[in-house]
Amino acid sequence: MVINIPNTMQNIEITYDRDFNITNINSTSEKPTAPVNAFEENIIKEFTNYFLRKTKIIILPYVLKATDFQKSVYKITSEIPYGETLTYMEVANRLGKKCARAVGSVLKNNPLPFIIPCHRVVKSTGLGKYNLGTELKKYLIELEKNNQSI
Repeated sequence: MVINIPNTMQNIEITYDRDFNITNINSTSEKPTAPVNAFEENIIKEFTNYFLRKTKIIILPYVLKATDFQKSVYKITSEIPYGETLTYMEVANRLGKKCARAVGSVLKNNPLPFIIPCHRVVKSTGLGKYNLGTELKKYLIELEKNNQSI
């Protein structure tokens, strides 16, 4: 299914398996599609509530295929509070390693942005890259920073 991210010109494609677990979220040029089942309606509800600042997290079932190292990076990333950021080095330090580039590589390939909020991890000198685009990363950080009271 394809949905539009409110207040942006960006659409994302959300892929899920037959057990209704999200497996991938990607940027797409495809047009948004109408929901075809209750699960897709729930996806729209979760994303809409997040972008309308009614919730701080998107809660949807997912399947994540990852190595142990990737899972540890995703776990720390998922624990970053709404409206806050960590640097790639800070994530590496929490892992007990000095591997900021490896952390960046893992997050660059995060198949579940929004669910695993990799936009909350930044470079020590600026935003850093984001697989859905730097402008969207900036938008998400500002959205959260300006709405911590929910």
